[in-house]
Amino acid sequence: MTSPGARGAGPGVIDFVVVNADDFGASPEVNRAVSLAVDRGLATSATVMPTMPAFEEACSLARDRGFYDRLGVHVSLTAGRAITSAITTFRRLCEPDGSFVAKGPPGWRLTADERRAVGAEVRAQIEALRGQGIQPTHVDSHHHVHTRWAVLPSVLRAARESRVGVVRLSRNCGPGLTAPKRLYKGMINGRIRSAGLARTRRFGSAVDAAGVRPGEGPLEVMVHPSLDSTGQLVDGTRGAPAFVAPEIAWPSFRPMSYRELIALLDG
Repeated sequence: MTSPGARGAGPGVIDFVVVNADDFGASPEVNRAVSLAVDRGLATSATVMPTMPAFEEACSLARDRGFYDRLGVHVSLTAGRAITSAITTFRRLCEPDGSFVAKGPPGWRLTADERRAVGAEVRAQIEALRGQGIQPTHVDSHHHVHTRWAVLPSVLRAARESRVGVVRLSRNCGPGLTAPKRLYKGMINGRIRSAGLARTRRFGSAVDAAGVRPGEGPLEVMVHPSLDSTGQLVDGTRGAPAFVAPEIAWPSFRPMSYRELIALLDG
């Protein structure tokens, strides 16, 4: 693998940042906000929620606006309706109507049957994006459910079997990371790296990533584009500052999509 800072950078640029817009497909309003963020260069990629009612509209917008090749899957096991039928039979995972239990799967232990059902659901969500003619480049999840100890193996297996090259890390920068949290997140990220599916070294929100320095990346920054009461584009992530272009927020980092980062690292 090529060293992340070894090629592809312009003068003064010594590291790389992917700014990913989460929740694409959650609603028409979110779809509009994500599209604006990508159009304006405030986000370099996005992840789509196949379980939500505005999923097909999101894919159509991405195709029409020309950023369909910068999309990943925002796996949901906590919102929307399941795509597969097997997972709906488990009351710890789904309600009787097929919608996901809001708190999501247990964090530490799933039965063998539950694990298989979760894996099948994740694969189906990935294939739903392919069914729209879009090849996903990366996987993350709603409410970070893929970073639960019991869920992660199913997500890693599904990503590898579905030939998706990136799974998002657990947050490892910014405030509030106590020693127990660092230990847990380190173990989660170690599993992602061992599976060959980590392409960044740091992940967090815009607030978390404010202190990341060149040489500590590649970096992924999570944003949640939304429209405020006046119709202005804002980052709805809790505590997020005003939306700014990544080249301003991280001036020594080259903004790129995951597709570009994968090509760079594997080139």
